[in-house]
Amino acid sequence: MHSSIPTLLLAASGFGLLASAGDSDSVASLLIKLDGKPDQRRDAIAELWTLGDGALPAMRSALAAAPDSQAVAVAGVLAYVQDRAAFVAMLDCLQKADAKWAPDYLKSILVLAASTGGPAEWGRLHDLTLAAKGDLQKNLLDSLLTLDGDRYGELTGKGKDAFPALQQLVAKELLSDQAASVRWALGKGKAVTPALLAKAIDRALTAKDPGATAVLDQVFIRMKKGEALSTISGQGAAVQDALKTMLQSAIDAYSKDLSRARWAARYADQFQLRIPEAGREQISSAIDTSTKGTWQDVYGKLGWVIAGKPPSLPKGISVDTGKSAQHTWAATTTDDRALQLADGSRIASCFVTDKASKQTILTVSGDQVRRISLYFLDWDRLKRQTTVEIQSPGGATESREVTSYGDGAWLRIPVSGMTTITIRNTGPTENSTVSGIFLD
Repeated sequence: MHSSIPTLLLAASGFGLLASAGDSDSVASLLIKLDGKPDQRRDAIAELWTLGDGALPAMRSALAAAPDSQAVAVAGVLAYVQDRAAFVAMLDCLQKADAKWAPDYLKSILVLAASTGGPAEWGRLHDLTLAAKGDLQKNLLDSLLTLDGDRYGELTGKGKDAFPALQQLVAKELLSDQAASVRWALGKGKAVTPALLAKAIDRALTAKDPGATAVLDQVFIRMKKGEALSTISGQGAAVQDALKTMLQSAIDAYSKDLSRARWAARYADQFQLRIPEAGREQISSAIDTSTKGTWQDVYGKLGWVIAGKPPSLPKGISVDTGKSAQHTWAATTTDDRALQLADGSRIASCFVTDKASKQTILTVSGDQVRRISLYFLDWDRLKRQTTVEIQSPGGATESREVTSYGDGAWLRIPVSGMTTITIRNTGPTENSTVSGIFLD
């Protein structure tokens, strides 16, 4: 036995005796101590292999009898020993689990599904998916939609109507008013047919909620890349003209809904839209690519936050960068893409989007702030791509795309009151970066 776990598993023989004796409470009690200790869990898995099948009945019993917080630790170990009977036991647990623990069961179930799953088990996952709610249902859908849609009925034993049932669940999310739900649905591959996208576009022509905006953003991006609307959604010139009219109407109504006008103006070049002169300054959210890192006298008259350096903010103004990690490419450089410092030197540094969530959340507070300028720099020219979502005090949300910022790019955001900005990594790279926040 490995020396790192004697106090947790006592000894291999002791653990084996507990297992062979069917002492499920003791097995669960021992296994739970491995929760959050991945190195020791790997050692325990090695021990379980040496114990053979003798430990499995007691572990399956422990899985059914233990509280959720203990059972998920047992499930995690069982998943690695690829025990088909444990698969069924975990499905039972998933069905009755407390909602907050269900995703933890699911992780273990999917490991087993990939190795031992047959039509009976996949079919039961299908039934659980149809009955589930909220994030659990999305997690289950994510797993089931990895199966071949053309053979889904055969793989699950549920027949020809099974995959369309999943498509209906995806359609519900796609046609919702929530941007997060829509973005999730848009990534579901074959489940999002051109006919379903056509319904979403028809809804977006009249709706003004974040869900409708998210649908149109995706459609417009695909059109900009050269896809015809007829390929995307099966719709023709009449709908394309209607989309252009809707965007122009949103721009013309800037005095009533400035956020929506700014969103529509992002597609001015693509659809040859007209920006009214009277509202050009208010509407414009142009990216500044000429200033680069030479920001003094241009931005930050109220204050600034530069990654890797102490902030310079007056009383009454705060900038919260959350849990964002910071990275410095070059502590000092003469490259004009790097941001100026007070002593005349320059620094190439950044706040990095979280690896797991792929986002950075900034919160800016201060009644006197009228503009936030974000400086984006792709220092190592990895072709980073970023979506910036701006939530105003009233709850309205708008988003901007920032791409091609290897030479540095400024995004200027007019604001009034506390503003939450979410910076999302939407490109193929591991992260997105923002180097500074400047307030005017």
